[in-house]
Amino acid sequence: VRPLIPGVIWVTFLFAGVIASSHSFAEEVEQGTFEAMLLSPAPRTALFAGKALANLVALLAIELGVLVFGTLLFRATESVEMPPPGELTPARLRVGLRDPIWDLLYLPVGRAVEYLARRLNVLQFLSIRRYLSLVFSALVTLLLVLALWR
Repeated sequence: VRPLIPGVIWVTFLFAGVIASSHSFAEEVEQGTFEAMLLSPAPRTALFAGKALANLVALLAIELGVLVFGTLLFRATESVEMPPPGELTPARLRVGLRDPIWDLLYLPVGRAVEYLARRLNVLQFLSIRRYLSLVFSALVTLLLVLALWR
């Protein structure tokens, strides 16, 4: 999946550009400003070029923001290993990502669950007498909590 990420990002940018340009034209038609621009003495190619240039600048700003955001937040790194000329080994592109949200939120929860799972693994190997005693004590505890809660 990781080798597909750059292509998916650029296809997303292309779709965003198409959607943004169609949305900007649709807004102008809806507001009636498109007809006013067509009545102006400016050539239609200049109107289209200005509209395309505005969308291009907006899309480049979004791309720059995403690339900077992705590099800083996800600590994205890449390296290209090119073989010497004449060798038949392929070139390699390595992309590294580090997700701080994963490190701050999900990893501690996962470690806690893993720790509890290791501790509670002992319950699988109880004798039937101990298992029934555990179930009975859990039932009594739940009934006491329910009785005290009401």
